[in-house]
Formats: sequence, C-alpha cells, structure tokens
Amino acid sequence: MKDILEEAITTGEVLHVIYDGGSDPGSTRNISPISISGEKVTARCLNSGRVKTFLIQKLRLTEDPQSGGDWSPPPPPTEFPSLNEFFDLYESNFKESGWFAKNEEVCVSLHRVFKNGKPMKGADVSLDFVEVDFDLIAGPFGNIKQVNHRIRVKPWVVRGKKTNESRSFKRLANAATYFNSLANQYAPSTSL
Repeated sequence: MKDILEEAITTGEVLHVIYDGGSDPGSTRNISPISISGEKVTARCLNSGRVKTFLIQKLRLTEDPQSGGDWSPPPPPTEFPSLNEFFDLYESNFKESGWFAKNEEVCVSLHRVFKNGKPMKGADVSLDFVEVDFDLIAGPFGNIKQVNHRIRVKPWVVRGKKTNESRSFKRLANAATYFNSLANQYAPSTSL
C-alpha cells in the first residue's frame, strides 16, 4: 500500500479507498495523498474537503465491481484549460481564507498580509508553469551560463513555504488539487 501511496503523491493521483478507522470505520473515501511519515499518510479527503492523517494499515483500495476485482483509479479531476481559468474559479475562496492572491502569466501565488493590508513579499504557496530545465555552469570571472536545456515532463510546480518543498506534476488539474490542499492547510484564517 505504501508504494501505491508514494506513486500517488508523485503523480497527484486521487485514490478511491476504504478506511477502517476514524469516526466512520469502513467508509469509502476519495483521497489525494500529500506525504508519508512512518505508518501514516497525510492526504486531502475529497469527500470532506479537509487535509487528514490516515493510518496506512487501515487503508484498503476499493475494487471496481465491473472489472472482476481489478481496481482501476477513478477518473482524474477535471482539467483546467489554463492557469487563468483555475485562478478565476478559486480566487474568491483564496480571499475568503485570508490570502492575498496574485495571478501572473505563468504563476499563481498566495501571500499573507501585514496588518495594514499590504501583501508580504514571499509567497506562502505558489503554482508555477516551468517549461524548461537547464544546468548552470560557472565560468571564469564569475560568468554563469545556462546549458543542457530540456523540456520538462512535469512542468507544473507547486511550492509551499512551510513545507520547504516543491512537487512537480504533469497535469495542471493534479497540481491545482495539491496547491488547493496547501492553500487550505496554511490559510491565514485558520492560523492561530
């Protein structure tokens, strides 16, 4: 099960599971795994819309009754045609959660605000489109060159300031799901 969860974290896949714990044991849930720590997985429960922690030993993948017991994942989330459409759809949610939301050509970022209402400089959560990777080579006299340009297989990058990590996704929809989970988890309106 851990391997399946780790793969879902990497790809942003939504898993259809039965959880034999919590307040409703045996309930069926759709989860989007975020991280694994020991024998627990932190995941966004799409049924409740909240980030929760699940004991891995109490998770079971559900079987697809139409395929004779072979499980297949549910369809992926609806694809967004563009970053602008994603932003337009969720902008009011971000603002209601206390974020200053910024939409630039290839980046959506969420910032905390000072008491005077001005946004802080560093983004707490960001979703970027990074099409090309490259290596930097330091030359003589401090010259730096970009070499080995390559198209990224997973161009959508989500960064979280508090998590100190970034995750890359092939599809905007999967990146948006993870971005929204971080936005909800670290929202200023839920901070004490």
